[in-house]
Amino acid sequence: MILSGIVLILLCLFIYFNKYFKVDGLKPWVFPSLFLLKVIFAVIVWYYYYYIAGYKNDSDMYLYFNEANAIFKKLKFKNSEILKIVLGLPTHDETKQILNATCGWNKSVDYGIINDNRIMFKVNLLIRFFSNGIFWIHLILFTFCAFFGLFNILKGLELIFKNQKRLIILSIFILPSSLIWLGGIYKESLLIFCIGGLFYSISKISILKKKKKGLKFIGQSYANASLTRAIGNYRQAHGTAAGSALAAEASVSRRLEFASSSMAAYLLTFTDAVPG
Repeated sequence: MILSGIVLILLCLFIYFNKYFKVDGLKPWVFPSLFLLKVIFAVIVWYYYYYIAGYKNDSDMYLYFNEANAIFKKLKFKNSEILKIVLGLPTHDETKQILNATCGWNKSVDYGIINDNRIMFKVNLLIRFFSNGIFWIHLILFTFCAFFGLFNILKGLELIFKNQKRLIILSIFILPSSLIWLGGIYKESLLIFCIGGLFYSISKISILKKKKKGLKFIGQSYANASLTRAIGNYRQAHGTAAGSALAAEASVSRRLEFASSSMAAYLLTFTDAVPG
């Protein structure tokens, strides 16, 4: 719990002091407070499923963490194999047997699109390198991803709707569905992270286009999207477009934009399109 508390404090300080999270007209403590609120609600949801609903280790939140933790322990001294799993590269037969033994890696889906469980395993495996298997660190970092995505949506809407910051915050962060589901170790946390990066990118491109400064963003985004569309995965195209749009800005003050969209591109690109 001490390590989890340290991670939480560091993230709050990061939000408080980083210029990326500064919004004109709002106090610097607003967004650390909103992040803490999301963590609190993520813990409440965990408490409900664990103690009231009685799912214990059967809920999705625990499923992805427990399975990733078990894979990591079995491959403890084979970091290269773990990285191959994360990056979607071919692995040894022994590793394939470990993955196939999980209850989610090859789980079939009933909506006819893709197996989207694997990205959850991969992100949890990546976090496991420094989390020491502490559940709360995973929960805090996933919640931060959701918060970051929502914040990027706010920045995108701020470009469109001027002087409506408080109303936007209320509609994005304070709605019950946002507080309850957009946090914790869920796919929704990663999904809103990607959507936020994509939305902010498109909003910024639209504004820059009006100022005749956005052609380089549009060109690079379209080129990368076209390349990834050839692979046949529409989510790869959108993810790479979001990453490219912000990667074009190389100034120090835009590093977080680059990082958020690049991570979004990774999450979408390396999600395995495996039919159920």
